[in-house]
Amino acid sequence: MCHLFSAVKLSIFGAVRHLKSSLPAALLLLLASSFAVTAQANVVYDFEGFTENLTDDGVHDGSYAMADSDFPSYGNAGRGLVSVLQEDGVTTSAMLRFQNGANAEWWSGFTLASEYPGSDFIGDGSAPVTMTVLADQDGNINLELEADGQGPYIVNLPVVAGWNDLSFDVSGADASVDWHKIQIRPDAAGMVNNDETVDFYYFDDISFPNATIVAAPGEPETAEFLAGPTTPDETLDAVSLYSDVFPSALDGVGNTS
Repeated sequence: MCHLFSAVKLSIFGAVRHLKSSLPAALLLLLASSFAVTAQANVVYDFEGFTENLTDDGVHDGSYAMADSDFPSYGNAGRGLVSVLQEDGVTTSAMLRFQNGANAEWWSGFTLASEYPGSDFIGDGSAPVTMTVLADQDGNINLELEADGQGPYIVNLPVVAGWNDLSFDVSGADASVDWHKIQIRPDAAGMVNNDETVDFYYFDDISFPNATIVAAPGEPETAEFLAGPTTPDETLDAVSLYSDVFPSALDGVGNTS
């Protein structure tokens, strides 16, 4: 999901924050390189950069193409990226629209992120998680931190109809846990199923100021890797064995000919 957030690069040793500082430097370097670590600070989901969906005449229809695997929803709910007129009444921006359907289960929501174990979205928990929410009605939002083998850490905040700037205090979460998954569940307070109405919420600028993201081992990351191998220059790069056209690398070696 690298196209979804802006990030400030940290050093490789800052990324391997769970390694003990008492380990020898050479071992730290070996471990860090073995896990293909990538670290970011201030991971922000602003939902920009997706392809615009166009009408037959080529005009932007107000929505964006999004793969089914991006931010999947569950529990009789739907989600999609749409262009929204912002609070200033002038500018527009892409936002993630969540639709809580009629009679939806109380746990309806969507997965914002699920990173490789070892990643951690909150660090020491000293900085709150913030987001902008436009709500069509009064309601509430669950921010849920998850990690393998751990119960979720949940913070619920109320919202009013209109624009809301939310700040979720995550200082109470166990800082020794690498919280590497994020769920967002609107209208989850009290664990009461939705009524006959259909509720809409729009999300933008979901910010994790102290996040550390660790790439899975072997995960292709660089543009060079994704571009594939370069075509060798046969006169400079090729190594020939027993060739009738190019000098053989074995010429003069042992009894080869």
